[in-house]
Amino acid sequence: MGTTLRTLSSLFVFAFLALALAQGGSRLEQCRAIDPAELRSDINALTQQTFETEAQRLDLARIVELKWLELGMPDLIETQVNSAVDVVEADTSYWSRFTSSWSTGQAEALAERIATLAFGSETFRSRIETLASEVSLSTTSSFEAITNRSASASTLCLQQFIGGAYGTAIASAFEQELTHQVQQTSEEALTQNFESASPVNIRAGTVGGVAVIVGSVIARRVTQRIATRISRRIAGNIAARVAGRAGTSAVPIVGWAVGGGLVVWDIVDGTVRGPFPTIRRQLTSEDTQTLIRSEIVTSVEQDLPSASTEIAEEITNEVYLQWRRFEKNFQKVLALAAQNDDFGLFLTTASEDDFYKLAEVADVTSQQELLQASNDGLLEQILLLPDASLAILSADEPLQTVLAWSDVAGPNLSKVAGFEIYRHKSPADFTSASLERFLRTDNLQTISKLILLDKTELNTLTDLSSANLNRLANDIDVQDLQTLAWYKSALSQDASNLLISLWLERPSRAEKFQPTPVRTAITGSREPETAVQLVGTEAGFSWNLPQEFGADAMHVVAGVVPTKLFFVKYHITWVVIILVLIATLLLAPLLRVFFDVLRFTFRRSKRSVEK
Repeated sequence: MGTTLRTLSSLFVFAFLALALAQGGSRLEQCRAIDPAELRSDINALTQQTFETEAQRLDLARIVELKWLELGMPDLIETQVNSAVDVVEADTSYWSRFTSSWSTGQAEALAERIATLAFGSETFRSRIETLASEVSLSTTSSFEAITNRSASASTLCLQQFIGGAYGTAIASAFEQELTHQVQQTSEEALTQNFESASPVNIRAGTVGGVAVIVGSVIARRVTQRIATRISRRIAGNIAARVAGRAGTSAVPIVGWAVGGGLVVWDIVDGTVRGPFPTIRRQLTSEDTQTLIRSEIVTSVEQDLPSASTEIAEEITNEVYLQWRRFEKNFQKVLALAAQNDDFGLFLTTASEDDFYKLAEVADVTSQQELLQASNDGLLEQILLLPDASLAILSADEPLQTVLAWSDVAGPNLSKVAGFEIYRHKSPADFTSASLERFLRTDNLQTISKLILLDKTELNTLTDLSSANLNRLANDIDVQDLQTLAWYKSALSQDASNLLISLWLERPSRAEKFQPTPVRTAITGSREPETAVQLVGTEAGFSWNLPQEFGADAMHVVAGVVPTKLFFVKYHITWVVIILVLIATLLLAPLLRVFFDVLRFTFRRSKRSVEK
């Protein structure tokens, strides 16, 4: 049942706004022309006018009548009046009854005594206060629907103002922000009150659109916040008017019921019982009850203007708050639109997504840069930037630099931002091809080392395969990479390939190639490839060491490689050891003959002495 009522309520609100759009087109057009300085006051005026118009349609008489019957007021009045008549009649002498039948003044005095007893009793007063509270609650419950329609109309007017002042893109973005806010603060309003429509499909282009949703949420907030206060005030005024003291009458009802004079009663019946039967009929009649109910209705009607003013102010605060929040979130781009006609004109033809992109760019760049871009006709290009560009702008990089990066990187701009290449390099350091090769490594450690090289070194090394470059960058430092770039530029393809393979095989070899004399000696060799091979291999104890040493020595003797490189590979200690070893091997036979001669000579000398 509750779901059905909510759905019917939603349909009613849509119907109301459909009628407003059909009949109030001129009013909506006026919203488009509101002076921004008068926005709040104009919205408040519209809200109050809408509320008052809708409130006038409230059937207050019906509300009062239903509560009157629910609380059994007819029976209570009859009981109270009968009891009061019995008390006053018992206290009145026969002669007074007789004379009061012919004296209007005496009859009215008796009527006032009876009415005062009946309507001034604690029982009646308590019931009237209950009635006042019930009528007040029913009235303020009706306010939520009226508040809903008022808030919806005000939100729709605000959307029209934004569209007229800033264009459809900003109006659409504002609508989207409203939808997000409603989703965050009142999911229930979306899922229960509008079961037949998905939130993302309720658009301002439809009748009412998001204005209906926002109106529902605002109505709920406002009524929850101030309904109790208004209800108590209305109830208090009803009770004061009906059951309180006013003027010289002890109870206002007495004056209402008796002040107009009693009807003429039957003279015979009046002669016997006096005016009491007539007073009883008069005070319990439907006319008297209608009079009391009409006074309650009047009391509520008198409270409506103040309630209208209070509720309209609350609605205005809520609706205007939505705009102020939007202004705060997008203050830079809105300020630019207000200050620069070209920028503002561009926004009027932009899409909602374009507005959001410009707003994001405006948040991370200077106003002057964005205005300059507008003057240079670069806004369209800015709109094509991927979201990654915002990270570069956030690092205080100029907008022109980001656009230059976009030109060089193209679809790879997100990688430029992700690897933070922009922090170390400028777009001028790359061509589209070289940046593509550089990013192909797709390895943070490699990129973090290569990015420290200069433009020439970087472009030289990116010619290597990504696999080899990643392996080298993983094992050698930046200085070694600089050395490699130098050799790669100075050597032939075969020699540099050999150098790279030697380094890949054993990365520690890079250290030997770093000194400037070694570089000069290698590149100045008659056969640089042989020089690279000589420096890039290590001397070690093996059966092939003498042969290797001899071959290297022959290269030096033949002038193929400089002597310096021979000593780079074979340190002086190694040279001495190897020479001693070679000399020993070569002189061993001679030494053997020498020792044999000595031994023979020694033996002959010994024999001669013995003889």
